[in-house]
Amino acid sequence: MAAGTTYTAPLGPRFSQEYLERGEPIGDSRRLRTRISAYAKNKLSSCGSACWQSLEERLAASNSGSYYHTKVAGFFLQADFKDFADGITVVFDAIGEQFRKNSSGISRIEARNWREFCAAAFIEENSSYFVDERAVVRPIIDTEFHNVLTSTIAGLEEGKFAAVRHEVEDSIEAIQALKPDEKKAIRSIFEAIEIYAKLEFPGRVKRLNKNAVLQVLKPEILALESDGPSKQSVSHMCDALVDWIDACHIYRHGQEVEKPTPPSTSNTVAIVSSGLIYLRWLRSSISALPT
Repeated sequence: MAAGTTYTAPLGPRFSQEYLERGEPIGDSRRLRTRISAYAKNKLSSCGSACWQSLEERLAASNSGSYYHTKVAGFFLQADFKDFADGITVVFDAIGEQFRKNSSGISRIEARNWREFCAAAFIEENSSYFVDERAVVRPIIDTEFHNVLTSTIAGLEEGKFAAVRHEVEDSIEAIQALKPDEKKAIRSIFEAIEIYAKLEFPGRVKRLNKNAVLQVLKPEILALESDGPSKQSVSHMCDALVDWIDACHIYRHGQEVEKPTPPSTSNTVAIVSSGLIYLRWLRSSISALPT
């Protein structure tokens, strides 16, 4: 399940999902633990041994339960949050490894179902974390950020944009890591747009800077607009993109100080969010250009 998307239960949304205010997201909850534990107890009996052995080997799990799947269930109730979150990935990997060993389509379906259930539970319980496509638990910056991220990545499915997508994903991983690397996040989102511009205008864009925007991107996008207000709006958007590039350059190049100051988290989120929006806008506009 993509980050930021709305999960709908198979039998339809419930009263609490339709009518009650969700409030601020929470990091951990007993309800979330109970739901994940119940799924492990009720649905993982066929691969409980593989899951428990992986939890033992990778997370030093211990439990006195009599059956492997009940040991797994107990782990998700009792572990500290770090191991709880890691355990979701470990179980996903264990089920997947069972599929690779046995070439069992059932195991592959079980791995997918585990990830999708966990992702849905995190959303429904209003957690401040989400479960990504690899069953890795990651902190949510905010819902709108992930909505923009999802729509931006969706526009980069074409094979030739693999490098662009890679830089976008690197940027997001850097900002959401346990120890965020703000400078890498900014550099990667900048490089994503630079690579995209080079791919779309080979030979004409050698690097992403003011000249590239004003001399190449801006005239091409302006040509798509037929009325004055639209042209004025596009012109301002391109000018704002130049300012965004300048903001990135401050952290892409060495600072003239004895001890460089890293970007703040709030500033990094703003720069990366804006970069995602600019990339989606450029992709939407440039894809409309005649070939």
